[in-house]
Amino acid sequence: MLDRSGKYVGADYPRDLGFDGSGIKVAVIDTGVDYNHPDLFGFGLSGKVVGGYDFIENDDSPIDTNGHGTEVAGIIAANGSLKGIAPSAKILAYRVSDTGEGVSSDLIIKAVQRAVSDGANVINISLGVNRTNERIDEAINDAVKKG
Repeated sequence: MLDRSGKYVGADYPRDLGFDGSGIKVAVIDTGVDYNHPDLFGFGLSGKVVGGYDFIENDDSPIDTNGHGTEVAGIIAANGSLKGIAPSAKILAYRVSDTGEGVSSDLIIKAVQRAVSDGANVINISLGVNRTNERIDEAINDAVKKG
């Protein structure tokens, strides 16, 4: 439905004005991102996923093990046969869960802080966690203060 849903969230209007995500880095805090997906073009400066971190495996390869983070990244910035809402945006992928459930607050906070230090313009968290806490709120508020 990605090819038809953009108009329902108002994406056509900014695109018609020339806004397509160029120059924007979106942090996806989720189950990782499958940067080998053909609509995401790989990992590193020449790919769609330009950075990130795997807080589960503690390494620089935030590959998705669940699919949800890849779906989120595609909705945001796919630019192959499927076009995301902001197809020219770049993705920073932060893997904080292998299932999207039972996510540690500490890992969410670390990912938010890392996204800020990596220069994210936007932070997306859609983990299926239906509650927050004061520590996560503080990390988000600090990110907002830092722009």
